Amino acid sequence: MSSPCLLSDQAASRLFSSISNPINLELIHAEFWKCDYLGDDTLQSFSALLSSAASVTKVIFIFGWCGKVTAEGILGIASGLTTHTNLTYVYLDFSGSSITDDEAIQLFEAIFLQQNIEQVCIILNSCSNIRDRTANRLAELLETQDTIYDLGFQIEMTQISEEAKANLRRIKHTRKFKCFLV
Repeated sequence: MSSPCLLSDQAASRLFSSISNPINLELIHAEFWKCDYLGDDTLQSFSALLSSAASVTKVIFIFGWCGKVTAEGILGIASGLTTHTNLTYVYLDFSGSSITDDEAIQLFEAIFLQQNIEQVCIILNSCSNIRDRTANRLAELLETQDTIYDLGFQIEMTQISEEAKANLRRIKHTRKFKCFLV
């Protein structure tokens, strides 16, 4: 989509809350791209849906270049993810957001502490607040997490030190991932 969408937080929240009987959902897939009027209310509504979908095993949430995201909204998603023990696939895209190292790390921890997680993709392109702490914590989590065989992780590598890049490369070579994209 070339131009920003006009969807509001209120409309997106109504959309998520209108899903009846979410307890049986196995996949939740929501994409919002360049929606300047979306923010924390949308993230909180998605988190509530995620928390009530007890059977969900796969989550895809794309919130790229959407306008009004704060720590509260990002941490709401992390909280929604921690309510599950049977997630196998998580794809999150917060490109263009103001997400910080602290928030990204909480997202990683919520995902990587899942017992059955196998495939993870996290996209944080054009997130100017992401630095070495995020890359280093990702490397630490991957050293102890043994169920993931597919990993995708995108950040602006120009913001990361050579030492942090080396940590990620080391993990890539010591773990036998089917796919490892950084």
